[in-house]
Order: sequence, then C-alpha cells, then structure tokens
Amino acid sequence: MAAHGDLATTVAMQLAKPLKMNPRQLAENLKAALLAAPAFARWVESIDIAGPGFINIKLKAAAKQ
Repeated sequence: MAAHGDLATTVAMQLAKPLKMNPRQLAENLKAALLAAPAFARWVESIDIAGPGFINIKLKAAAKQ
C-alpha cells in the first residue's frame, strides 16, 4: 500500500523465529544496517518500522525516475 511507503517487507517477521529474535528488534537492526550502507542512503528517503516488524521504505524522488 502506497500509504506505507514505496516498498514494504516482512523479512524481520519471517526471520525472527529461525534467529530466535524479537521481530521488532530484528527490524530495527535491519533498519540500522541498511541506513549505514551509502548506496541505500543515496536512494532512500526514510525507513519506518510498523506493527510487529513490518519494514516500510520510502524512496527519494530521484530513485523513482
């Protein structure tokens, strides 16, 4: 859904059980790792964590062109 961002993933919830981690905390860890990557920061405007661990990604306008 566009209201949540341009991209959304449930990867944190899918990986939480096999990794024996809290899905919300795993999503926060993934967010931090993604934001630390220069290429990711170049194209992404924001990353939000919603609910139990949904990761919603909003792209910068330049990434959409």
